[in-house]
Amino acid sequence: MAQPATTAATNTSTTKPTIVLTHGIWHSPLTYSKFTSALRAAGYDVHVPFLPSCTGARPPKASLPEDTQLVRRLVEMLCDQGRTVIMVMHSYGGVVGCNALKGLGAKKGGGVAHLVAVAAHLHPVGFGILDLVREMGNKDLIPVAFDIAPDGSCMSKNVRASLFNDLANEAEANALMRTLSRANLDCMEAKVQFEAWKHIPLTYVHTTADMTLPPHYQKRILEKMEKAKVKAKVVEMDSGHSPYVTKTDELVALVEKVAAHP
Repeated sequence: MAQPATTAATNTSTTKPTIVLTHGIWHSPLTYSKFTSALRAAGYDVHVPFLPSCTGARPPKASLPEDTQLVRRLVEMLCDQGRTVIMVMHSYGGVVGCNALKGLGAKKGGGVAHLVAVAAHLHPVGFGILDLVREMGNKDLIPVAFDIAPDGSCMSKNVRASLFNDLANEAEANALMRTLSRANLDCMEAKVQFEAWKHIPLTYVHTTADMTLPPHYQKRILEKMEKAKVKAKVVEMDSGHSPYVTKTDELVALVEKVAAHP
């Protein structure tokens, strides 16, 4: 489906940080409209770059490097303008966001002040999303969970259950599923290049009813951070993988709290 390369706010604020959201695999800027609209209504300038690996191209024409380059160009531009940036990273967006931020931490005159990781993949250098699945002893579930085509594209085999299991409104779930597209399987094999979570303050949203990145997977991510001497602020939400739609008000309130004291 054709969608814009990025969405940004029409109302901006000179006093509030700028929000950059890196979306999950299969997702698009439209998937987050409820959440981003609420942030914009609260006066934030919000940018959601449409990752080129997730446009539904068959065969895929982009992977993690192209996603990283797009996000880095955007964040560099905002930092050069003197903006203070809060990165909100969802799922695969954690890999993209962290990879893109080398040298862009907050300093006098702008920069990335805080990471808000929402059920996000935050991994060490040289490690990828499917490496976590294998590490957790579930490599046999990869072909069970994903529809992997010969052209290298993939999609969850049960989008409703994996992404929107706690969304009761069937019409809303169906509308959200229409904003999704197939993506490049290589995005989940690609390795992390930069651990921004070691260098920028981090709040991790731990989703306790998640069917895509299960709670025990998220705990393993957090345990590795602790071993690396990084202490994230962890906020639990009784949510599936998509709190941006099921816990919108709570997530906006969290971002506002972070933005007030980045």
